[in-house]
Amino acid sequence: MLFFLAESAVIMFLLLFGLLISQSVMSNFELDPFIALLIPCAVFLFYTTMRYMLSGIEFSDVMTEQAFKQKKRLAILQSIAFFGIFTIASFIFGIRGSDTVGPAGLAAIFLFLMNYISLRRSYRKNKELL
Repeated sequence: MLFFLAESAVIMFLLLFGLLISQSVMSNFELDPFIALLIPCAVFLFYTTMRYMLSGIEFSDVMTEQAFKQKKRLAILQSIAFFGIFTIASFIFGIRGSDTVGPAGLAAIFLFLMNYISLRRSYRKNKELL
């Protein structure tokens, strides 16, 4: 995990350096400071998450088909629980209707996909090691 953070930090540094150079070289290239700070942070978070998810190191205990199916069911249940908690919390804070269900559903789907991809990669990698 530390390697992923280091790689992401280098990419973030290069991106910030590129933004600095583009601001100083191209006079007509104006970027809002908020966007200029948001882009490297988003790249840092996205890259680290994707590298961790695609590395296949999260589920080191999944060696058999049965364990794979069990973890898959657990990922589905976690996504459903996340959807429920997100929806209830949104209603508590006064957000109603499709403003709640849409983002909660998308977030639950993304959570499941991230867990499933990581689980599948881990399972394949663990099968290769056996």
